[in-house]
Amino acid sequence: MSLSGGEPLLRHDLTQLVHLSSHLGLVVGVDTNGTLLTVESGRNLLRAGLGYLCVSIDALSRDINAKTRVGSVREPSDILRTMRTLCQDEPSLKGIVLCTISRQNFTEIPVLVRHVAEEGLSILLQPVNLTRQLRQEK
Repeated sequence: MSLSGGEPLLRHDLTQLVHLSSHLGLVVGVDTNGTLLTVESGRNLLRAGLGYLCVSIDALSRDINAKTRVGSVREPSDILRTMRTLCQDEPSLKGIVLCTISRQNFTEIPVLVRHVAEEGLSILLQPVNLTRQLRQEK
């Protein structure tokens, strides 16, 4: 079960939701932009039964990432270090970076992929849906 939508780390009851869901036998994950993710908040979620952590990062450059991820104001490399620490704390935790490939960030993708791999994390690359852009160009 994925807890996402808006920013789940804003929920004061997120740890309770993870706990209840994991005790029902569900594999529980959180999808976040990582701005509010700290080692402490991550460890609380781990103790509650978090199974995977997905963070949306589209570039290592804070400026490019902020353009593609509204509300993401934290340095992406700092978020990745936090994820690495949590995955080291709990080796069964799956740390996944979600990256949407777009015109704004496609030149940055190789650097991001390399950095994510160096941190021992996984990355999922998703091409942006260009349908709307193609319609506007006609």
